[in-house]
Parts: sequence; C-alpha cells; structure tokens
Amino acid sequence: MLILNNDDVRSVLTMDVAMRALEAAYAELARKDAVCRPRIDMQIPTRDPKKVYQWGTMEAVRYRVISQSA
Repeated sequence: MLILNNDDVRSVLTMDVAMRALEAAYAELARKDAVCRPRIDMQIPTRDPKKVYQWGTMEAVRYRVISQSA
C-alpha cells in the first residue's frame, strides 16, 4: 500500500496541472461523460466531548469507450 501525505503530493502536483485536470473534468461533467458524487463527511462522537472521529470521502467516475463490438 502506498500512502501519500500532503508534502508528497505538493512535490509533484503543480497548481497548473491541477487546474487543467479540473477544467477537463468539469467539461466532461457538462457533456455527461462523467459523474461525480459530492463529498460526504461524517463525524462520530467519542466518550470525550472534545474529540470526534472524522471521516470524509469524495469520488468521481468517468467513462471512455475503448472499443465497441458489432
């Protein structure tokens, strides 16, 4: 398993690359060539009222036709 932290990502992902990827993704969403599930955040209380478990997820899917059978 590979675990990346924010510094790892920052070292290889520039803002320009991120913005171009977002632009392409939103264009695909507009054409209905992709779908996106909004971010879901969940907070679960603990015995300590000052602490919670927090979990968040965000997913997107795109499709591209590779080949079609006759």
